[in-house]
Amino acid sequence: MQAGLIVTVLLPSQTPSSPRGIYDRTTRGLRIFLAIPRLRGLIGLNLAVAAAGAMAIVNTGVIVRGDLGLSDAAVAVAMGAFGTAIASISGLTIFAGAAAISGLSWSGLSVA
Repeated sequence: MQAGLIVTVLLPSQTPSSPRGIYDRTTRGLRIFLAIPRLRGLIGLNLAVAAAGAMAIVNTGVIVRGDLGLSDAAVAVAMGAFGTAIASISGLTIFAGAAAISGLSWSGLSVA
């Protein structure tokens, strides 16, 4: 029965669109993303998470080994802790993006 339903589906014709220039093809995703007002704030949130991650990666070894005088194992533990925290923050930004697209509210605050 399922195979019969699949066979009866009409697919749209694949007519090729007009060729686009290199600038249009390389910037199209960003322009689409910026065209949705609810997603503009998500860009700032993603930049903040990226900046925090970069600071943690760059400075962990210097602070743990240089300032605190700990071993390489302590650097590994600190990197793992920062990685876990940044991954959880990144997960929240993904949820915020999905909520912004669907118009849901998050923690009682509207993201729309």
